Amino acid sequence: ESLELYFSPKVSGTLYFENYVIDKIVLLQENTKASVTFNQGYFKEINFLNFSNYGNLTFSSYKAIENTKSIFSIENSNLGKTQFYDFDFASFSNININNAVLTEIVTANVTWFLPEKLNQTEEKEKDAKYYKNQREVYRQLKQSTDKQGDRIQSLDFQAEEMRVYKESLKIDKKASQNDRWILWISQSNNFGLSWWKPTWVLLLCTLFFYISMVFSGKLFYMPFNPNWSGFGNMLYEIFWKNGSVFFQLFNPTRDISKVLNMKSEDINGITHFLDISHRLIFGFFVFQIASGFRKYVK
Repeated sequence: ESLELYFSPKVSGTLYFENYVIDKIVLLQENTKASVTFNQGYFKEINFLNFSNYGNLTFSSYKAIENTKSIFSIENSNLGKTQFYDFDFASFSNININNAVLTEIVTANVTWFLPEKLNQTEEKEKDAKYYKNQREVYRQLKQSTDKQGDRIQSLDFQAEEMRVYKESLKIDKKASQNDRWILWISQSNNFGLSWWKPTWVLLLCTLFFYISMVFSGKLFYMPFNPNWSGFGNMLYEIFWKNGSVFFQLFNPTRDISKVLNMKSEDINGITHFLDISHRLIFGFFVFQIASGFRKYVK
C-alpha cells in the first residue's frame, strides 16, 4: 500500500491514520492549515520531498517494517514543527537527509539512528559537499534537541558534528593545519563526552615518561642479557625498586631531583626535557578529564 499526500494552502482539515502499515508514503508541497497524524503503525519507506510544514504534522509510535530495506528520506524540505513521538529512527535501514531544515522539530521518546546509517555512500564518493551536508544535519539536530532540554542527546550530535568536521578537513586542501591538530587531540575525550578515555591515555603516557626517565636518569644499570632472567631483573628494577617514581609523576609541583633522588647537577638535559614535556601533557589531559566530567553542565 502506497500513499502520496499533496498539500497546498487550500488544503485544511484533519487527517488521522491509525494502525496503518504503509509500504511507501510521500509528502509533497506545502502544508499550511492541515492537521495530519500517523498513530501506531509501520513504514517501509517515508519520503519528505520538496515539502514544507507550517501546519500540524505528527508521527506517533511508528517504526520501519522489519526485515525490509526501509528508508527514511528528507529531500529539499522544511519540517517546521513536525512532531515525532516514540518514533524509531534506528529501525530504518537507510536515513537520507539532504538540504533539510530540522531545527524546529519536536521529539519525545524517540530512538535515534546510528551514524553509519546517515546518507550511506561509498568512501570514494565522500567529497566536501557530502561532509558539509552531514555536518549540517548533526548541527541542526543538536540545536533542536538542545532547545528541548535534551542535553545528553545534544552532546551526542555535537560529537558527531565534530567528528564529521574532522573528516572533512582531511580532503580540504585549504584547511588550517592548526584546526586539524586541534580536532585530532580533541578526540582524546570524544569531543567532551568521555572522562575515562583521557584517564587511560594519561596513565599510558605517564608510564611511557616514567620508563624513559628511569633509563635517561640512569637509576639502574642493566647490561644486555637476552635471557629471561635478565628481562625479569629489568622489570624488577623498573616496576618495583623504582616504582614510587611513577606515582610521584602525578604531582605537577614535583621537584624532579627529589623524585629521582639525585642532585640537580647530576640530572641530564634529556631527563629535564622529559619532565617538562610530561607536565605539559599532564595538564592537558587533566583538563580533558575535567571536561568529560562536566559534559552535562553548560
